[in-house]
Amino acid sequence: MLPWQCNNKKWFPDWIYYDIPITEIRKLINAIDNEQTVFNYPPFISKKLRELVAFSDDNNKLEKKIDQLTKQNIEFKEDLIKQNVELKQQLERIINYIGVEQG
Repeated sequence: MLPWQCNNKKWFPDWIYYDIPITEIRKLINAIDNEQTVFNYPPFISKKLRELVAFSDDNNKLEKKIDQLTKQNIEFKEDLIKQNVELKQQLERIINYIGVEQG
């Protein structure tokens, strides 16, 4: 490679930017912190990156609340389905008792 090609900033920029979803970055940082990854050299994670990526306590509380409300919603839905089935059975028994034919 010629010297003028090595110094071409379009070919070899000083900074390389990556487009990565923040959730993937969080997972990778957590894996590095918990020693669940293997690297030839330990990766450097700056404090600024950790601050940008880190969950705040408010976010954690909101996520827990969302999970709790989602579980409650599922339980209410299951209860409503059970009640609906029971009401259908009761209606069928009443209709059979009265002797009304269904059309």
